[in-house]
Amino acid sequence: MNISDFGMDGDIFSDLYKSIHGFRPRGLQFSSSDEFYQHFYELSKEVEQSISDDEAHMTHNVELFTKRVNDINSYMPLSNVADIIRIIMDTYNANDNEELEFHLDLPYGTIDKMVA
Repeated sequence: MNISDFGMDGDIFSDLYKSIHGFRPRGLQFSSSDEFYQHFYELSKEVEQSISDDEAHMTHNVELFTKRVNDINSYMPLSNVADIIRIIMDTYNANDNEELEFHLDLPYGTIDKMVA
């Protein structure tokens, strides 16, 4: 049995596999549906771990960015956070908050929340 024999579950398995490994599974054969669903369960655990790792990584990046903003403000006090962020944007040649978030691997909306 291969992944396509499991219909929508096989499609979901393939999508999750690609999300974790960067490529779709090729040539995987299963001796039974129990074996497929055991692999599916193991893959779901990998997805959960990946999500947890990503959340920790993003939290760390937000902490680093916040520290950078505070450090700049400590030696070059400016009137508001937006001015400091513009300085950082210039450093990265970023055109807007979203582009800076991309460069610094920050969650979408982080900078808007800091400026508000």
